[in-house]
Amino acid sequence: MIFLTAVTRYRLGPTTVYQLENYVVNELFQYYRTDPRFQVSHILDFTSPLPKVTSSAEQVRWVILNSRRLVPTRNARAGRTSPARSALVKATINGEAWFGEILELFLHSQNIGNPMTFAYVRWMVEYTVDGQLGVPTTSDYWDDYLDQLHVNTFVFNRYHGNSTHDPPQVIPIDWIDCQIARMHWPMQEVWMTITLDRHGITA
Repeated sequence: MIFLTAVTRYRLGPTTVYQLENYVVNELFQYYRTDPRFQVSHILDFTSPLPKVTSSAEQVRWVILNSRRLVPTRNARAGRTSPARSALVKATINGEAWFGEILELFLHSQNIGNPMTFAYVRWMVEYTVDGQLGVPTTSDYWDDYLDQLHVNTFVFNRYHGNSTHDPPQVIPIDWIDCQIARMHWPMQEVWMTITLDRHGITA
């Protein structure tokens, strides 16, 4: 399947019908309630006459986005030393950049139109120095190059939760800008990332 949107062009890999976990359905509900086209109720609301968000979906094994293959962590081949390598992305949510790891990709239909493609993502926690985002180094020689290299730093192996102050974990695939590369810097226990939007290759 090939989809053309105002943001990007992408192609979906094979799909399999499966049931979404309740926490994913809850995140879907949070998305649908912000879109006036959808009139839905929560799965635990037994009094509303509105249809509930359905838990049935089609799991997508991979997607080619901007000439790069994205493979959700939960679909990575067994035995891979770095299963998240092909699942790391940058997305724009309400005008703000977020960086995370795609756990699942799926097609979902909710009563109107064609199915939408969603990503279930866990977002990395930004690394801060004295309360400011920064690169963990005693020298400032990075400062002149951060914008050009699109370097970002994150606390090693920490992710945002699902509080009201955290970004949504289920997002339309159109919100994803590009893939990112990530390395672990053990001296400071941080992840460092760069975006790959300017260096597309064939999948």
